[in-house]
Order: sequence, then structure tokens, then C-alpha cells
Amino acid sequence: MRNLITENEIENIALSYLHYLGFEYMHGADIAPDGEHPERQYSEVVLATRLRDAIYKLNPHPLPPSRHFFAKVDERENRRIRNNLYICRKSSL
Repeated sequence: MRNLITENEIENIALSYLHYLGFEYMHGADIAPDGEHPERQYSEVVLATRLRDAIYKLNPHPLPPSRHFFAKVDERENRRIRNNLYICRKSSL
């Protein structure tokens, strides 16, 4: 009897649910800088254009400081990922 669920099964369940909610799925290689529909650099974690579009869709009249919000989200997320990668590299040595 199999009681374990694989990472692939969890990913497929999550993708199905997000699709049901109206989200669009695109493979990472397709949105990479050298992909069919480039939307990001390899070092970027947040899809800034999509984030900005979503916020403006929810709030069509944002306050002027909103552009600073985008910069902070991008900066914090990229710094957090870089720190995690450094810790992973350091622990694997």
C-alpha cells in the first residue's frame, strides 16, 4: 500500500487548483531570457511586470509611492534568495 505523495503529484495538484482559480501556467524555460516569451532574467525571482499589472488591476489609482513598493519587493526577494543560495553553497562545501 502506497501512503506517500510525491513532489510531482503535489505540484500537479497545485497547478490544477491555480488553473481552476484562473491562473495561467507557463514553464520557466519559456519565460527565461532566452525563451519563447522572455519575462525575466535568471537572477530575478519576482515577475515585476506581472506583479505591477496585478496591483494596478486591483487598485487602478495607486498612491504615488507604489513604484517604491515594487522596487522594495524586488530588492528584498532577490536579496533573500541570494542569501539562501549562499547558505546552501556554503553548507555543501
